[in-house]
Amino acid sequence: MTSARLISAITAIAICLLALVFLVWPNDDSGKLESKKINSSPLQLPMTSSQPLISKKEIQKGPETDPLEQSRDLRALFEANKNAKDTEHALLAYRAWHTCMPNLFGARAALWQQNMSRLADDSPQKIAYQRMRTRCQHFADIDNDTLKRQQQELAGRWLHGDAKTTGESASRLMQTGDYKAAMEIARVAFNSHRPQDLASLSGFAYTYLKDQIGNDEDEMQAQSYRAKAFTIAACQTGMACSQDSLRATEHCMYSGQCEGSLIDHYLQSLASDRERQQLMAQSKKIIATMQSNADLESLLAP
Repeated sequence: MTSARLISAITAIAICLLALVFLVWPNDDSGKLESKKINSSPLQLPMTSSQPLISKKEIQKGPETDPLEQSRDLRALFEANKNAKDTEHALLAYRAWHTCMPNLFGARAALWQQNMSRLADDSPQKIAYQRMRTRCQHFADIDNDTLKRQQQELAGRWLHGDAKTTGESASRLMQTGDYKAAMEIARVAFNSHRPQDLASLSGFAYTYLKDQIGNDEDEMQAQSYRAKAFTIAACQTGMACSQDSLRATEHCMYSGQCEGSLIDHYLQSLASDRERQQLMAQSKKIIATMQSNADLESLLAP
């Protein structure tokens, strides 16, 4: 097996184990991070002038103040919020923990160190990894017993609902068949006009579309851009998505797509201009629907 294939296989296993251990990733992109082969060569993807990358001017500098983005010490942020009784601060602790554990520190850290050691020092993906480790470095001080206990407590809080995003809560209700309650929560998130709530609806939209489409995998693949567009819309309405943002840095580390903003990463992951145009058009449709106070359900209709 070649070195590149070995690294790719190890990376895929790591991401699969992460999903199994922690159940969900609270963020965007249908609850999943795309696994890409790690290599030190520049990422080459088809991109033509008919659909350029989004310009910096199109990323609106909105009022979002995400403590995770602002913090340079995610362990300190976690400790300050881990015993919070309200959902907002409990979710902060959960996000801080899972940004760092277990891939940067914890059970999978050695595997990721091995993966990254194969990259050139000036590889954007390795640089992103090192930046993430710097923000998470104080998690290295947690002993194994405390780590296990804390992980069990966090898992319990997530299952209880104390550390779910609004989109995750709506998705879970949809999966249990409570369509009315799911749509009610999703509408509240959509009508809040908060970028983070909007981004959290990406996973809900994927679940909703899956429920409508059923087992037609080809059709689901063709329609998945409609869910991803919620993250794009969140970036365009104030969520921190610039190249040096935590979200873009983290996505670069996991996907190997590192050029430009998080929106650029999403566009680079698509194979054709047509797909890129669909994604951006759907994002504009989401924003227009939100600004006109139209109903979320009409936006998700086939």
